[in-house]
Amino acid sequence: MITALTKVYISDSSGGRVAVCIKVLKSKYYHASIANKIIVAVKVVLSDRKAKRHDVLKGTIIRLVKKTSRPIGTKIWFEDNAIVVYNKRDELMGSRIFGPVSYELRFALGKKKHTKILTLASSIV
Repeated sequence: MITALTKVYISDSSGGRVAVCIKVLKSKYYHASIANKIIVAVKVVLSDRKAKRHDVLKGTIIRLVKKTSRPIGTKIWFEDNAIVVYNKRDELMGSRIFGPVSYELRFALGKKKHTKILTLASSIV
């Protein structure tokens, strides 16, 4: 689960590497799971890229350390909490996504943006 002040890794080519969650959007209990949107503050960046330090951006969670149950009965978890970030017009900032992406994005609401994430991903787990 991701709550406020949780450290997440930015897993796209926008230039940001580490961010801190400020707020979880559209959640009754203030914690997020895979395919939920959050607002983050960028803390660590690569030089000369789109994302700058202290930028406030929106992001979608693509990997989660917490175990997630699947309808088949299996559970899946990853080594890190990772997101992809959007700009102010809700377009993906990066053109590539690094690492695997969870299969649960396919069944989440707002399919247009999530299908874009799934097509850019190197592998879907």
